Amino acid sequence: MDEYRTLWLMTTFTTSENVYCVSVDRETLEIDRDETEAKRRERRRDRGQRAVPAARYLEKEREKILKGRMHPVVKAMYRDCFALSAKFAEEFRSFWNLDETFSFE
Repeated sequence: MDEYRTLWLMTTFTTSENVYCVSVDRETLEIDRDETEAKRRERRRDRGQRAVPAARYLEKEREKILKGRMHPVVKAMYRDCFALSAKFAEEFRSFWNLDETFSFE
């Protein structure tokens, strides 16, 4: 049971620190609010530096769709969805501004 508790605590600490940017003292289990805020500011800054405007992201994704640059399983899934649902195919083409004859062949 001690091994399970240790594993659970390590997972919790790792998640707290890496996902939520919470600084936790592993001995006292107290949250260091100042360090937590500093980590979160740094994370937001890093995200901002990597951020891509939505319009540019959508443009690049559309290019991938047009060129068929996607995992074969994903392409097969879309092909099946198009075959099973004309409504889905129409909405997909409309969203991505694709020609009405576009398909995943």
